[in-house]
Amino acid sequence: MAEAVCPLCRCAAFTVLSNNLSWRYTCRTCGTFELWDFALQTFGSQERWNQARVLLSNAARKASDEGHPLELRDEGRLLEAIAATRVGALS
Repeated sequence: MAEAVCPLCRCAAFTVLSNNLSWRYTCRTCGTFELWDFALQTFGSQERWNQARVLLSNAARKASDEGHPLELRDEGRLLEAIAATRVGALS
């Protein structure tokens, strides 16, 4: 494992290459999750990414705590994780 910065919460994390397209992060704040390289490109502007990463950090922690780390491999999964966090906040 290499030391890194968590792309979701910007805290210190550990990362390992999971496959040619994704990294598995282990973060004290977000828990364990996998993130494919497409993520920053999906959201485009830095402002949109900053809003999304807070929601994704919450979703990653919840999934990690429940024993099924998020696999943010495509736009659909990214949007599902954000939507689930928003719905959870409303209930």
